[in-house]
Amino acid sequence: MNNIKISIITVVYNGEQFLEETILSVLNQSYENIEYIIVDGGSTDGTVDIIKKYEDKIDYWISEPDKGIYDAINKGLKVATGDYIGVIGGDDTYYPDAIENIVKVLTTDLSIELIYGNLTYINENNKVLRKSKSPLPNSKFFMIKGMSVPHVASFVKKNIYNEYGNYKLDIKYAADYDYYLNLYLHKVKFRHINVYISKFRNTGVTNRYMIQSNLEVFQIRKNYKINFLINGYYLVRTILLKYLFLLKKDRRLKS
Repeated sequence: MNNIKISIITVVYNGEQFLEETILSVLNQSYENIEYIIVDGGSTDGTVDIIKKYEDKIDYWISEPDKGIYDAINKGLKVATGDYIGVIGGDDTYYPDAIENIVKVLTTDLSIELIYGNLTYINENNKVLRKSKSPLPNSKFFMIKGMSVPHVASFVKKNIYNEYGNYKLDIKYAADYDYYLNLYLHKVKFRHINVYISKFRNTGVTNRYMIQSNLEVFQIRKNYKINFLINGYYLVRTILLKYLFLLKKDRRLKS
């Protein structure tokens, strides 16, 4: 099973609050054949000190200004040598056996080109907000309704990145959705496993810029000529559900 090499890219900027948790969640994986890459955007806090603390266990790291999250991911992709590549933010974490569970499935079918699992949402205090079971690739409106595949719980075969290129830098918040939707429409082989892979913290860029992110998703669907009524429906639905979730959260805090 250790013949399959997994590259993990962590992108971070001024992430000293949570980065050590992220790093340890990678280094403490039950699976061994992992290449770990960290791309820092030129942090001005203690981020680089944390990276240096573990640099003997990190295969490659760099700290320099970039053009945003997706530029940082592209830098990581350039040096990644694994058979499959995963991306995790500097405030998110993997479950201890996440990579092992991914590889167990890959050993039975190396024709899988994108594999993903389930996601747990947590807050800044590591409190579980909710658990989300990702939809199956054959579910209705899969990838059309939004980011059905959680980016931080997915792994893409390296030759797919070689074939389809890098993430677009002109999309600020939803370039991962653009990339995965393109793969889906080109009938890349997706595979879901019913296992919780990662914990996604609600402090990231997408959560802070929810409206902007969803407007980008709307434009992306438009660019791929998704039916206008379907596109508009999922834009309104997503924003409304997010608003109701935040409203419910605010009421809980006040009670």
